[in-house]
Amino acid sequence: RVLALDGVQDPGNVGTLLRTALALGWRGALLLGDSCDAYNEKCLRAGRGAAAKLPTRRVEAAATAAALEGLRQRGFAVVAAEPPR
Repeated sequence: RVLALDGVQDPGNVGTLLRTALALGWRGALLLGDSCDAYNEKCLRAGRGAAAKLPTRRVEAAATAAALEGLRQRGFAVVAAEPPR
């Protein structure tokens, strides 16, 4: 499993999600578009250093579709969730 975050800008949320993915044994994380940097100071605190242990890659917005398609081709199921507006 790979966590893909698209446009998650709050560093506390990104850090917490990375820490959770690491605890669940996920293989990595993609930070898509304008998501917060995994090495932001607040993100590192919230994640308790998870960004240093979980392979993390930033993907520019223009390459998001290609990155997700690459995961599909490697056998990953891509599941999305969006908060209610």
